[in-house]
Amino acid sequence: MRINSRCQKPANSFFSGDKTRRPCFARPMRRLRHALRAVQNHRRAIRGAAALLAGLFLLMLLAPVGGRAAEPPTAADWTQIRRTAEAFVARESPPGILPFENPAAQVLRAAPHTTFAHYFPPYPLSLDNRPADRDAYNRVLLNPNGGRGQFERIGGYLRDRPLPAGPWPSPWWRQINDAIEILRAQRIGLDGFACDLLRVAPGQPFNAWDRINMLMQTASEVAPGFHVVIEPDSAALKAVPAARMADAIATLARYPSAFRLADGRLLIAPFAPENMGPHYWRTVLADLAGRGIQTAFIPVLLAWRREAPPGESAMSTRSRMAPSAAFSRRWNPRPPR
Repeated sequence: MRINSRCQKPANSFFSGDKTRRPCFARPMRRLRHALRAVQNHRRAIRGAAALLAGLFLLMLLAPVGGRAAEPPTAADWTQIRRTAEAFVARESPPGILPFENPAAQVLRAAPHTTFAHYFPPYPLSLDNRPADRDAYNRVLLNPNGGRGQFERIGGYLRDRPLPAGPWPSPWWRQINDAIEILRAQRIGLDGFACDLLRVAPGQPFNAWDRINMLMQTASEVAPGFHVVIEPDSAALKAVPAARMADAIATLARYPSAFRLADGRLLIAPFAPENMGPHYWRTVLADLAGRGIQTAFIPVLLAWRREAPPGESAMSTRSRMAPSAAFSRRWNPRPPR
């Protein structure tokens, strides 16, 4: 008796004496399981997006009204900003306090590799320049009942917060806090931040465009050896046209703190670039080249093995990005324990 081991079995396994074969249900059932799994993933994505939007709405509500100073800091202001930040970091991290051996700055600068920490602008040291025990983090974002209790079910919107600093009796408290973060990073041996670019215009939720500009300006003024890698977030900027993306990157490239390789190329490291596809990024890079900005493209891939969309060859994400990339990185989520 011929038997398809995947779909059919001898009838006498179930029905004695009946020699007819059972119909194959394996493939329809497999398709049904895949469809159910896709629905579950879609629902998870919707819930995750809703939580993110609710959190961003909270940040919009917490942003101080009229917080931006009318005029940029003067040279004397930057001197005071730097001195305030240096004094704070020196008090909190005296020599010998770190639990690891920390080579001298000149030794690190001579090292063959550079190290950058991912920086997410919506969560600076302070959102409102208040004492830590009653600031926006403790009052709302860490509080299960904060934000009208919409995150009570999961214990609050956040589980931790940046190490507090301040408050500062200065109109430049944001710059002081940025300088503290930069000097803290230098203190532990980092060369810079890979800063998530979430918006390409001012005045949008939590002023993300203003935040990255302020961070890069502060690094340029306070710590000239500290650099920022521009990391366009393709999840947040998926609808931004290529020309507008190139405008934003060109604007940020003017800061001395924008990180460049030894040959002068501006380093661009988009997060989840597969959301926009290789053609989009080739267009952005060509636009920048037309403005005289030579670039090194290092995609930070989220879907490492996601297949190509319809109309493109069925190669992995990494292979599709390879022609434009100097090399690639993988965003590797921590596995559950």
